[in-house]
Amino acid sequence: MVGKCPNAPGTPTQSPAQSPHAAVEHKAATDALAGQGIYSLTEIFTLIGLLGFPVLAAALWRSRMVHRAVPLLLLVSVVSFFLPIPEAAGGALIAAAFGWLGVSMFAARDTTVAAAADLAAVPA
Repeated sequence: MVGKCPNAPGTPTQSPAQSPHAAVEHKAATDALAGQGIYSLTEIFTLIGLLGFPVLAAALWRSRMVHRAVPLLLLVSVVSFFLPIPEAAGGALIAAAFGWLGVSMFAARDTTVAAAADLAAVPA
């Protein structure tokens, strides 16, 4: 009975995303949504969002407020969404870039507050 178990060691497994039935169901769902306006609107907003990341990367590069790796991570993450790799890789890159950006902004805030306190301590 163990040999007939689909999850038994040594038996090939197939994820639901790789099964032909899942591909057919995905295509059917995509075709059903393609005729609706909300699908086109969603695609437009997704493209606008993806175009916003290079603009943010350029602004961060020019401002020099963060390490140069942060804008590069953002650009690589946008490119990764168009490559045949899992989308989770691009999401992880974006999360890393925004995490690094947040830490950099908090550090910049602390130095700015300290500099403002030093200026306030100087007699006029």
